[in-house]
Formats: sequence, structure tokens, C-alpha cells
Amino acid sequence: AHLKNSPQLATAQEENLVRYLDILPRDLRFALVKSLLTIPPVALALASDKYDSVVLEAIRAISNEAS
Repeated sequence: AHLKNSPQLATAQEENLVRYLDILPRDLRFALVKSLLTIPPVALALASDKYDSVVLEAIRAISNEAS
């Protein structure tokens, strides 16, 4: 709920979120990233080049599911 009410993520929030995503199993990461991408400030943060390695697999899985 907190992420939906924030117009922007603080750097610490962004880094902690990505670290959390990084430790999740692939299926849970996929589900959480899919859900988080519906929140504009979080989607912008996850789209950052510095987080590519963490979210790329989840984004590919989302793309494959949509096909």
C-alpha cells in the first residue's frame, strides 16, 4: 500500500526492493515484478539500467506469458 501512495521511491527503498527481488525464487520474483509493474514509480525504478540483471528474467517470463 505504501508504494502505491508514493510519487517516487527513495534510493534506499529502491535498493532494498531490488535486493529483496534478487533473493526470491524465480516464480515468486516473476509474480512480484508483474504486480509491481502496475505501480508507475516502481515500474520506473525497476526499468533502470542498474537493475537489469535482477529483473530481466522476470520481465522475460512476463513477456512469454503474454505471448
